[in-house]
Amino acid sequence: LEALIVTAGVSGSQAPGRRILEVNLMGVERVVRAAEPKVRQGTVAVLVASQSGYMVPNVPELFEVIDDPLAPDFMERLSQIIDVDASSSCYQLSKRGVHRMVRRHAKTWGLRGGRILSLSPGISDTPMGNEEIGNNPIMLKMVEACPMGRPGSTEDIANVMEFLTSPGAAYMTGSDVLVDGGMSNVLPM
Repeated sequence: LEALIVTAGVSGSQAPGRRILEVNLMGVERVVRAAEPKVRQGTVAVLVASQSGYMVPNVPELFEVIDDPLAPDFMERLSQIIDVDASSSCYQLSKRGVHRMVRRHAKTWGLRGGRILSLSPGISDTPMGNEEIGNNPIMLKMVEACPMGRPGSTEDIANVMEFLTSPGAAYMTGSDVLVDGGMSNVLPM
């Protein structure tokens, strides 16, 4: 395995909260675990997260649950802390879970000679991003307020992914890379 790019995900307007968690967090964890036996010297994984993951408050009890998304009682435990049917908060939480996932798996991957990272786009000019803007007009105001003043393009994201999977990023692992045009600087955190 040379490179693994995981772009699986559904947005807050595409599915109910539980489904978002199943795809964006539990599904990604399954892919990472399935790939681990194939990790060798030089393998790199980049998991697509989101800058919205940074909007999740630092709640240790919550992180304890999302750090084990394949636990048999995952949804039950999570539902005691948050509303697992709330799409928007589950989207943010699923992406924060991906940020934390790369940190958890970095040691295992590193011992095999591999690297694992997440990449967090902001609002992007993609079908999913445009659907979100259409469903949430406030997002257009967020784009206008960000330092770059525009949504990210697919090329913006692809260029960073290319770098992260290249030898130029050989000392990067276990971290998230924000590619949001500075949007996180204008959002409440």
